[in-house]
Amino acid sequence: MPTHVVGVLLGHRQAVTTAQLLARLRRAGLARDQASRLGPLLGSRPIHLWSLTSAGRTFIATRDPALPPEDADQMQYGEPERWSDPARQRNVPLLVACYRLLAQVATGLDRPVQVSAWEHPWIRTIMPTERGRSRRARLPAAAVLHSRQTDDE
Repeated sequence: MPTHVVGVLLGHRQAVTTAQLLARLRRAGLARDQASRLGPLLGSRPIHLWSLTSAGRTFIATRDPALPPEDADQMQYGEPERWSDPARQRNVPLLVACYRLLAQVATGLDRPVQVSAWEHPWIRTIMPTERGRSRRARLPAAAVLHSRQTDDE
């Protein structure tokens, strides 16, 4: 995820706050960054893309409470047929464009939001129609956003 998108999703008002947080996570071995050039359509300057290390994913899994049963099936049309390996992402410019769109949507909402589900790419097979044909749908990404405000706000 690009640095500026991390800042938007965390609600940081200044980029330096996000940079300091990500640097601390990198020193702790929980996150890593990689400089990447996205090409002329998304910008010719290199950007830093951040991801969790295996230790970071383990830390999140132990600290983050499991989803309540009513939230377990958050994505439309159920779970994917198979999960893609994040380390084998080939289309980095498309992924960055999806993250930037997510940040733009989150910025445009009235309330602060939390990303509770993210999938790239979003691929589903829609059950057969009355003609007996199933359809395959593919989107670059999908996200489920929830309000971060408490019930009394």
